[in-house]
Amino acid sequence: SHYKNSPNDLQMLSDAPAHRLFVLLPPVQNNATALPEVLAVIQVALEGAVSKKSAQANLAAGRAPQGDLIPWTVAQQFQDAEFPTLSGARIVRIATHPEVTRAGYGTRALQQLVRYYQGEVPDLSEEVEIEGGDDGEGYKPEDSAPTVEDGESLLEETLKPRGALPPLLTSLGERRPERLHWLGTSFGVTADLLRFWTKTGFLPMYLRQTASDLTGEYSTILVRELSPAASPSGPSPAPGWLQAFVQDFRTRLLSMLAGAHRDMAPALALSMLDPKIRHQEGDQGETKAEGKSVTRSDGEVLSAFDLKRLQSYANNLVDHHLVQDLVPSLSRAYFSGRIPVNLSYGQ
Repeated sequence: SHYKNSPNDLQMLSDAPAHRLFVLLPPVQNNATALPEVLAVIQVALEGAVSKKSAQANLAAGRAPQGDLIPWTVAQQFQDAEFPTLSGARIVRIATHPEVTRAGYGTRALQQLVRYYQGEVPDLSEEVEIEGGDDGEGYKPEDSAPTVEDGESLLEETLKPRGALPPLLTSLGERRPERLHWLGTSFGVTADLLRFWTKTGFLPMYLRQTASDLTGEYSTILVRELSPAASPSGPSPAPGWLQAFVQDFRTRLLSMLAGAHRDMAPALALSMLDPKIRHQEGDQGETKAEGKSVTRSDGEVLSAFDLKRLQSYANNLVDHHLVQDLVPSLSRAYFSGRIPVNLSYGQ
């Protein structure tokens, strides 16, 4: 259960064509006569594949249609009409059996799901034949529901045992995955949850500026780019396309840490910015060659007076108040990669 779930979600899981359920199971014997214990379950909703014309029209009108949470949110935040045209899947929920929590099964299920949509799970059979009842015939859809004779109402239908049933569980190797460009998720961000998702390759690209009234958490969106081999046929973005969104998000977050997100825990902010804290010897030379510099709030580079103040502070000759006006500029430059020095997370 989840604080946002309701009984209606059971109907959605059963009927919604865009929703999928994936379960992680222990080893199952071929001759087992009972359902195996479910270790973890993942609910997935297919999103995206919106026509570019529709995306442009909605952006121009300032509308965000219902459904397709990640595509429309990203489209609005970046004013980009291309992202909604990509095909993706949003991971709605991950639940682990209460007796085996924090045993790594949630991570394992997520890793398997990524492998599945990357096309790394071998196809066990081109066409799976599902065995039926004692008569040996395969499953037929008409066998799965009670029959209603002509002129008979539903209140008078004849209930009888079904001759055959579709399988409740199907191995990933027996089902071809949908061809997607990305996998994503959205949740109220905490340090533990962010660590769980980023270690599987998901990257943050959106953070809401107002906290939830119920939980006090900020909603975030994380996306993982899938390999081009797993993408749908037709035009696809070049490999690495996600990095442009991620880098733009980090630049905006740097500014918002002095505003809407000024109360965010430093450890959480560092995890979202994910700075490069170890540089190679040649990084300084590359920075100089590319003409990167540190600029003040007025857009000008640091003056000779600024450098003298920083040098005096570094030598413990003056108080930190003398250089406090330069701290935001130095911080933005460091997290933007314009100051290639090695710092620990504590520093």
